[in-house]
Amino acid sequence: MKKVTITTGALIKENNKVLLIKRRGRLFPNHWSLPGGQGEQGEDMVTAIQREVKEEINCTFVPEAYINVLHYESNEQHIISLIIKGSIIGTPMPDNKEVSDIKWCTYDELQQLPLAFNYKEFFTKNKGIFATT
Repeated sequence: MKKVTITTGALIKENNKVLLIKRRGRLFPNHWSLPGGQGEQGEDMVTAIQREVKEEINCTFVPEAYINVLHYESNEQHIISLIIKGSIIGTPMPDNKEVSDIKWCTYDELQQLPLAFNYKEFFTKNKGIFATT
């Protein structure tokens, strides 16, 4: 039986661009993804995403709306990631521990990047998030 892991992803958008982080570590190193991660014991998902964004890019995350669920399966695990749209307070900077770089990307730009998990499929299905708001 596969291990099920529930995570969060912060969809942060400015000027029709989405903020991506370049991952470090064992799972998808040097691939790009939304900021976020797993909750800690007893932590709700909003608190988890706020903590993860603070740890990874040193900004305060202000959640606005639940967007979607991303599912990713490997041989060992099934990851369910709750994608939450929000804004940030502060200037994003990589923590250089879990994150090596930060990039604001248009839809076309992110299609050229190696994306972690199945974010390429997620962004293709949800291309409307790049529309002017």
